[in-house]
Parts: sequence; C-alpha cells; structure tokens
Amino acid sequence: MQAISTPLVEPALVLALLFVLVLVAPLAARAVRMPSIIGLIVAGIVIGPSALGLLEREGTVEVLGNAGLLYLMFQAGLELDLEEFRERRTQALTFGALTFAIPFGVAIPVNLALGFTTTAAILLALSWAPHTLLAYPVVQRLGLTKARSVAITVGATIVTDTAALMTLEILIESHEGRLSPGFVLKLIPTAGAVVAFIVAGLPWLGRQFFASVGQDRSVRFLFIMAAMFLSAGLAELAGLEPIIGAFLAGLSLNRLVSEGSELSNRIEFFGSAFFIPVFLISVGMLVNLGVVVSDPSILVRAGVFSLVAVGTKVIAAFIAGKIFGYSGTEIGVMASLSTARAAATLAAAFVGLSVGLISEITVNTVVLVILVTSLVSSLLATRFGTQLPPPEERRRAPAEKVLVPIGDPERSGDLLRLAGMLAAPDTGTVVPVSVLDLEATQAEVTARRNELAEAERLVLGEGAEATSVVRLDLTPSTGMLHASVEQAATSLLVGWKGFANRNGSAFGQRVDALLAASPVPVIVARLGPAENCKRVVVAVSDHDLTPAGGPGMDLAVLIARRLAKAHRAELHILVPREQVTHERLGLENDQGTLKVERRRLAAALRDLTTPGDMVVVTQPRVEPGLGGEVPRLARALVDRSLLVIAPR
Repeated sequence: MQAISTPLVEPALVLALLFVLVLVAPLAARAVRMPSIIGLIVAGIVIGPSALGLLEREGTVEVLGNAGLLYLMFQAGLELDLEEFRERRTQALTFGALTFAIPFGVAIPVNLALGFTTTAAILLALSWAPHTLLAYPVVQRLGLTKARSVAITVGATIVTDTAALMTLEILIESHEGRLSPGFVLKLIPTAGAVVAFIVAGLPWLGRQFFASVGQDRSVRFLFIMAAMFLSAGLAELAGLEPIIGAFLAGLSLNRLVSEGSELSNRIEFFGSAFFIPVFLISVGMLVNLGVVVSDPSILVRAGVFSLVAVGTKVIAAFIAGKIFGYSGTEIGVMASLSTARAAATLAAAFVGLSVGLISEITVNTVVLVILVTSLVSSLLATRFGTQLPPPEERRRAPAEKVLVPIGDPERSGDLLRLAGMLAAPDTGTVVPVSVLDLEATQAEVTARRNELAEAERLVLGEGAEATSVVRLDLTPSTGMLHASVEQAATSLLVGWKGFANRNGSAFGQRVDALLAASPVPVIVARLGPAENCKRVVVAVSDHDLTPAGGPGMDLAVLIARRLAKAHRAELHILVPREQVTHERLGLENDQGTLKVERRRLAAALRDLTTPGDMVVVTQPRVEPGLGGEVPRLARALVDRSLLVIAPR
C-alpha cells in the first residue's frame, strides 16, 4: 500500500477530505452551540499549512473557495427582493456610503498612529471599508432574505466593494507613477460596457434561451452557472472585482428563476452544499499560526484593527438604522452582515504586499482580523437573526403560480402554452393538475404522471417553470380547489368548450363550481386557432370602473397586454365612455387603442374582430345556475379565442 504524504495532492483524497469537513464541521459546531460558519472556518485553520498541514490553500482549495465566494454573491443577488430593493435603493446607497466612509475615515489616523506611511495607511483603511456577506447563509437559513434590513445591506455591499476596489486601483496606479487621465478614460467605458451587458443583455439572453433550447431543467441550470462565472470573468477583465459581476448576474437573472421552483432549489443546493462551505474553509486556511506565535506584536495590532473593523461597522449600522427608523434587531442584522471581511480585504492586502507597501507580517495581521470579524459576524447574525420576525408577505403577482386542470393531457396543449405565456413575465410557475377519482390504481397514477411530463415540457417552452401534480379526490372541482390551497396558487386557468351543459349555467357545472368557491381569480378560456391573431381586444364595462370591479379590470388589461405582446398583435380596449383614459386603465399612452363602444358587447366584438383574434372580458363571480353575457359572447365570437376573467 502506498504511503500517504501531506499535504495531500491526489484529487480524490483532496475532495474526500473537503467533503468530510463540509459534513462534520457544521455538526461539531452545532454540538457546542456555535454557528456552522465558525465550525467551517476553524476546520480550515486546523487542516491548513500552519497547523496539521493536510492541504495547501493554493490550487484546488483556492479555486473552489473563489467559486464559493462568487456563488455567495450570486445567490444574494438572485434571492434579493427586487421590489423591496427598488423601494429602498436610496437607503442602500446611504448605508453603503456610511459603512464605507466611517471605517475608512477612522482607520487612516489609527494606521498612521501605528507607524504606517500615508499610502500604506490609506491602503489598510481600504481593507476595513468593504465587507463580505459571510453571514448570508445564516439569514438565508432563517428565511430572512426578503427582509428590508437584509436587502439594503446586500445593496450596500456592492457600494462598499466597488468604492474600495476602484480607490485601491487608483492608489496603486498613483504609487507606481502610472496614474493618468487615460487610465480613468479607459476604465470607465470598459467597466460600463460590461455592466450594461450583464444588466441589460443577460436577462434578454436568458429569456430567449429558456424559451427555445432551454426546455430541460439541467440545461437551464448549466446556463445559469455559465452566466454567473462569465459575468464574474468579464467584470475582472474590465478592472472590476469578480464578485461585482457575480452579484449583478444574480440581480439580472432574478426574474428568470422563480422562488421555490425546482431550478431555484438546484441552484441553492449546489452552492450551499459544497461551494460556499469550501470558501469558508479556505478563509480559515489563511491563518498562519507560526507567524502569530513567533511575533506577539501581531496580536496587539490585530486587536486594534479588529476593534476598528467591528466598531466602525456597528456605528455605521446604528446611524443608518436610526435615520431609517429601524428597530434595534434590524440594526443588529445590518451590523452582522456588514462586519465580516474577506474578499475585497484580501485583495487590498495582497496587492499592498506585491507592491511593497505592507509586509508579510501585516498581511498575517489582516488575516487574523478576517478571522475575528468572521466569527463576530456569524455570532451576531445568529443572535439577531433569530429575533427578527419574518418579513411580511408581499403582494404576489397574479400569474406567479397558475394552476391548470388537465383532464386529457393530449388535448390540453394550447391551454398549457397560454398558461406559460401568462406566467413567464412574472417568473411564474404553471402547475398542471390532474385529478383522478379515489379508486384510481397506482398504475393509473403513474401513467398520468408520465403524461404530465409532456405538459411540463410545453410550459417550459414558453419560458415559465412547471411542476405537475396528480391527486386523488371526490370530484375534479374539489380536487382543484384543494390543490389551489396546497400549492398556494395565485390564479386558476380553466379550459371551456364554449357552451354550458344545462340551461341557466354560465360555463357548465364543473367550471361554475370552481368560480363559486375558488379562493383566487379564475381565468376561463375557450381557445380557438391563434395563428392568425391580429388583435387582442379587452372589453371594459361600467362595473369594471367601480371599486368592486377594479381588480377584475386590472387583471383583464394585464392579461390582454401579455397576449398582445406574445402574439405581436394590436391591443384594443373598448370602454363605455369617453372619460376613461389610458392612465385610468394603468396603461401608457402608446399602449393600445381606446375605443368608446356603447353597443351590445356581443355585436361590437363580432364586428371589431376577425377569426383568430383574442377577446378578454370580465365577469363578476356568479352563483351556480345563473347565466350571463358570456354564453351570448361565445355564440357570437365563433373562431375567436375568448378569455373570461372572474376576480376573487
């Protein structure tokens, strides 16, 4: 048997040790009531070159650790509540400015007092100004990624890191006598072009990919990974830090990955299970215990630096939190997320070492500060995160989760494509639901699940996510109602043949039962051939303009807009009086043509549309057995698609 030498270099042994540490270290930390993050960092110290020497940081661990850091920033952007962030972008910028300026301003005189030159003092101050979201997995595990305190701290991270690294670049260029207007003129347009590609080009590219070749979830996952690392690489080539590119990629793809979807779960698992833990291990491996023991002055400087690094971030969070009117717990969460140093701090220290501004002893001091701030950050996040109540449920988009009853999968293709078309702009999920009777056999359930796999493929082709469900219930209607609650649906899309089975019924017994009891809006669709769709017409009634009818009108206009865009058709809105404006309907002036129509709706729509066009109308919820305008419309609009919106 071949003897095992250390440090390990065999790929299988290196990976085996890393996987064992990722498995065991968090368990050991929790056993002594410490955060998992601390267990991973301590594990890195123990196996590192200065302790047991089982692994070298250079090579495999460094590459995987850097990938974990990029993944951490990418996930932060991907999970950020964009609506919350937009509402609070001023707060994010304000906190970013404070949490950069206060550590930077305090650190310079402290560094000068410790005997550093002016340039070295500024460089070290740039090490303490930025921060790394090392404790983000803690708030993620606690379900706080949508909290306002987390949102503005994530935004502030990009402000501090960008400011620190850009200033560092200018400082080094000046120190080496290369600073010139040409440097700045080259950096700004290059960085601007990369940011523009990530922010504007990547979402468009993602939508096109998802709707064409990306109909398999594995292919979608690979696209997401490629986009993340490509964005990080382009950012580095443009003179920016790779973590900025990864974060912007997460923001850009935010709307393409629906929360809780299978794709979202794959992305989170891939990072949380391996890459991010390896990054934390790599942070611990930076500590050189031999240098620390041989020179006790390092501990003194590390203590001073740590006090400045932690104290100034806490002060910045306190000031910002008081300005924003946040609670003490929210301020604690802000402080916990902004205390840890790693990525930009290491970059500044190693650059300073390479140009001779600071010594190796100072770099080791910086590494100790990284360790201290990481421990403090994880402890604070655990303490304050558990005290912070979960954020309030935001108002969900109407097509965020669309349930579609499927009786015969082979005849439901058009309905599923319509569902995907409606859900895609909301990064929504379509749930094809097939209800079998209570006496169905296991073989029947398995066969139906296999049939629904094709239904999922059709939805994925429209750019939306899909998750099919087969359930047993007393009737199809009760099965759908139960599924709408279990799946947290935001709307139901129901197919309709265009006539009722009995007199006085609006849509037929099953659809009427859904309308009467559904807890969410119901969209009833009688679909015709849509290949020749030239216009989408939405009819607004007097009832729609009342407070009671407003929700139905808003949903009808939204659906009509999406259909018109998908089919590249004209949008026409029939209104009952001239006083109704685009603004009243929530539209821009160039979105659709308004036409005042006082004739009976069936006659007006028949004259205005041609076969293949689509008509969208609203109807208040009706009691089973009551008819209405809809059956007359169905008879009048032969060869047109008719969508009836019944709000909640």
